[in-house]
Amino acid sequence: MLLQTCRQEMKYVIPVAEFYKIRPLLAACLSLDTSGGPEGYTVRTLYFDDAYETDVQDVLDGMLNKQKVRLRLYPPDTSKIKLEYKCKTDTNVMKHAIVLSKPEAVAMITGDCDFLLQREEPFAKEVFARIKLGAYLPRVIVSYRRLAYVQPMSDIRVTFDEQITAGFSPRAFFDADPADWPVLTPDYGVLEVKYSAYMPGYLQKILMQIDDISGANSKYINARLLL
Repeated sequence: MLLQTCRQEMKYVIPVAEFYKIRPLLAACLSLDTSGGPEGYTVRTLYFDDAYETDVQDVLDGMLNKQKVRLRLYPPDTSKIKLEYKCKTDTNVMKHAIVLSKPEAVAMITGDCDFLLQREEPFAKEVFARIKLGAYLPRVIVSYRRLAYVQPMSDIRVTFDEQITAGFSPRAFFDADPADWPVLTPDYGVLEVKYSAYMPGYLQKILMQIDDISGANSKYINARLLL
């Protein structure tokens, strides 16, 4: 099954304390994401890059067009894994995703992605070509705790990620704790705001209380810079 989303995306690196100041305001106008409990859920992502580390370099060079290839799961459940291809132009984001079995994900981590040719989704063959032509390899694991608020009718999603850590052994992706290098100091996190058509005025007012500037605050890039 192919999952596809197209949204605007803004990111802010802010103090954890500052997020918890605006959390009651978010809770008053958005719904807590039901996929996690009241205190959120864990996200673990394994990022891939080509032989020349083009995807990292495009971000560091400030390129408007950027891509990411990644595997994602939600511990402690390691049975549902998504292969995602994320394309970003300025603040416009298009994300394609398919669900993989654990054996498929393990094969991809060890360098065998031929199974993608047997998938029915056209996207699977597109990402296969990208991986093969670019000689993509798994690079870094990023893990964090996420709290999410949503407004399905307006396709709005606001997330706050904290306890962000990195691990540099891709084959440890399914281990209990594969990422133990802090990416940010414990008192900081990443706030992401995603919306389709426009950002409502009430949300703009809430974000005005954040003493920061939206920018290319990629957890992946921050993790890679630890190397």
